[in-house]
Amino acid sequence: MEDVDHNNQDPFTEDAEEEIPWPKKGDTLFATGGDRRFSAYVGYRSEWFPYIEGYKLAADVLVESLAEDRIRKHRSDADFVVYPIVFLYRQFLELSLKQIILDGDELCGRERKLPGRHELEPLWTRCKDILKKIGARGSDSEIAAIDKCIKQFSKNDDGSYSFRYPVNTGNKPSLPKKLNNIDIKCLADTMDGIAFWLDCAHTEIHERIRNLCSGF
Repeated sequence: MEDVDHNNQDPFTEDAEEEIPWPKKGDTLFATGGDRRFSAYVGYRSEWFPYIEGYKLAADVLVESLAEDRIRKHRSDADFVVYPIVFLYRQFLELSLKQIILDGDELCGRERKLPGRHELEPLWTRCKDILKKIGARGSDSEIAAIDKCIKQFSKNDDGSYSFRYPVNTGNKPSLPKKLNNIDIKCLADTMDGIAFWLDCAHTEIHERIRNLCSGF
């Protein structure tokens, strides 16, 4: 293809307040170095924590950006960022449950085998079984509250597709017909509580594994 001077020929640039970053020769995606604020270390390899923390943090940052009008200052911004926000929270939840299952199985003397499916209810059921078996702390009311939230997620996004694709593999709308509005702040606040509970549960499992390895 022949090189084109977009600034002179493209009408989209006429009223632009700043230069449009058109793709150019030498562009790269996975560069190293640069400003420390934007230089991310990804050498953790098999560690679960950076992934779990990262998805939750990314969702929280987007929610905070809405609250502080730091995106584009349009009221409709929430209508767009709701999709990555819900997906990020769901991915955080799925990974948190899988981490508890893996470490819980190790604590119980079973093989560490990563669950291959994405549905949350079976994962949560396995988590509850493990936590009950090891006598982990946690009230019935707290578990019931998480039960309700897991079922809501399953009802609206059972396979982790609804907020990633507008249609399913059958070319039908991926979101349920009755789901027309989401209070993002309520979602974030509820996820904070679930995240704290799951972190406490995993910390208890992790501490018990460490004590076993230390001979306590």
